[in-house]
Amino acid sequence: MSRLFFLLVLSVFPLLAGASEKIGVLVVAQDRGAVGNQELAAATADLDPDYPVRLLFIGADHQGIENGYAAYIKKARSFFHEHGVNKIIAIPLFISEDDYLLRLFHGKIEAAMAPANFTWTPALGESYLLREIVLDRIDSVHKTSKVEQLVLWLSGAGDTKSATNLQLLGERLLNDIRPHISSSKAAVAVTYSKTAADQEAEAAETEAAAIVNRFAKTGQTLIIPLAIGPKFTPHMSLETSLARRYAHSGAHISESIMPHPAVRTWLQRMINTHVPVTEKTLGIIIMPHGSTMPYNDGIVAAMPSIVKRYPTAFAFGMASPFTMGQAVNELEATGVRHGAFLRLYALPHHLHEASDYILGLRPMPPAHSHGGVPERVRTPIGFVTTGGYQTDPLISEILKDRILEVSQNPPQESVLLLSHGSRSDETNAADLALITEHNIAAIKAALPSPFRDIRAMSLREDWPDKRAEAVREIRAFIERANKGEGRAIVISNRLYGSGPYAIYLDGLEYVMNGQGLIPHPNFTRWVEKSLRKSIATLKAGAQGQATEVAASHPRLPH
Repeated sequence: MSRLFFLLVLSVFPLLAGASEKIGVLVVAQDRGAVGNQELAAATADLDPDYPVRLLFIGADHQGIENGYAAYIKKARSFFHEHGVNKIIAIPLFISEDDYLLRLFHGKIEAAMAPANFTWTPALGESYLLREIVLDRIDSVHKTSKVEQLVLWLSGAGDTKSATNLQLLGERLLNDIRPHISSSKAAVAVTYSKTAADQEAEAAETEAAAIVNRFAKTGQTLIIPLAIGPKFTPHMSLETSLARRYAHSGAHISESIMPHPAVRTWLQRMINTHVPVTEKTLGIIIMPHGSTMPYNDGIVAAMPSIVKRYPTAFAFGMASPFTMGQAVNELEATGVRHGAFLRLYALPHHLHEASDYILGLRPMPPAHSHGGVPERVRTPIGFVTTGGYQTDPLISEILKDRILEVSQNPPQESVLLLSHGSRSDETNAADLALITEHNIAAIKAALPSPFRDIRAMSLREDWPDKRAEAVREIRAFIERANKGEGRAIVISNRLYGSGPYAIYLDGLEYVMNGQGLIPHPNFTRWVEKSLRKSIATLKAGAQGQATEVAASHPRLPH
């Protein structure tokens, strides 16, 4: 009997026996009714050019939970068999993996697709893209002329445990969007699936109504349905049901999660995150500070051959959502699925929070940002990000070379490594300490003859109040260096050129190497090394910085 079963398995999934991996994508969604299912079909139509995609509806009907949809599960299995699929990526098009309906079908679907290698992706609630959808829905019903309260309405609980997990999900969402909203009050309301009706479900409905009623007494209430609910017709939908349920409160109810273009983006992102990383799926974004054309062209010219091997875009600027968005669009247009994002800034923390937030890799906006909270790029590409060149030994060698290019008599010379600097006194001091610990220590160890002094200082040029004191200290160092037979050497410890250094050092005697770190073979090597490390992380599937905001939150238990 067991031998017959084994032969049957091989006949159903022939590629599983020693053949190469063939991937298929299964999108599992609730049967929403005629109009809602058309929205789901539109979101998944031609979803991926390289992998067969099947949309599977699940739901409850008059014959019971299982019987009415077993035929659709069987058809999905046949679809993958016809395409020779032996690995299935299953995307639950639900807000939460704790959704009662999804949990009912979870094991049944896995069992039906056996023996194919079967992998579930996280649900939509774990993605930064849901937060973007929520913000769009808030904007659609937001009225600035009145005091407003916000209710995030979630549905789909099946028991106390899943209701608790949905509540936690809603609270995380609230926490993530608070920097973007002006509502005076905000709360999460959780209700149960209709197929899980009992006393707990009734209590949850009562509590949800109490929240809305309480808010309605003190101002305009906005209800955002965080659900992909039924829509049999435009007038028989989740939204119209909520409008009737809370009509007495005068609440404004937004559209639910679908239709929204970010849902399709999320589906593509889930596929990209779970398919193999190959030479053809990789792309690179490099983010330098950016300035005038000579500066920008100089940086581009210094890039290694690796940027010619992969689609590459430059996002000049200090984590500008516009330039980063343009760069991401360039990669998307070439079919890139996986991206290596390199911050061409001195230290790893420089613009790390901002760039990762914009790419959807962290839930909270940067602690300090110019011009308020930046917009995020809504992209299916999964990125790994890295940056920070200053402490690498390759950079110490560049600085040593820059010193030797202008040095004549080291024992009489005092060297100043002059950098841009930071606004925060604490951060600025820590950055200079790293330069001293790594670069200056390495330079001293490598030079045969010691200099009179080697010091790291910063101009802090973007902040006039900080710059004034920094200029006094820098000029004092140079004046001391020139005493007696001394000679002052200033080395531009910045990416390219010397910026405004000559202006602030006017009237002093010194020799400056204003070349900066680029061009130099070592900097090209550092870029190559950093990109190769990121690409290796992507290929290993380790997702170094995480491609989804879920990595910042512990996964909820089932």
